Amino acid sequence: DMHDEVQAKLQKAIGVELARLAGEVDTGADDFVTAATRALEPLRRAQELNPRAGTKTKVGQLEKAIKAALAVKEQAGTAG
Repeated sequence: DMHDEVQAKLQKAIGVELARLAGEVDTGADDFVTAATRALEPLRRAQELNPRAGTKTKVGQLEKAIKAALAVKEQAGTAG
């Protein structure tokens, strides 16, 4: 068993790396939404374990990027 603070740091590191990898994927692609959503899970877990983990901003950025990517996808689907 790890202490919550240590586990939160680990989850944050995992989430940040997954978010970095998601950023390398084209934001219009389905793969981006999948990768960004995958990154959210450990970041949210880190926040849950330690509210001072410093993941709120990154979670907000990812949620905003996912929402924008889905909106672009929806527009492309209605246009075509």
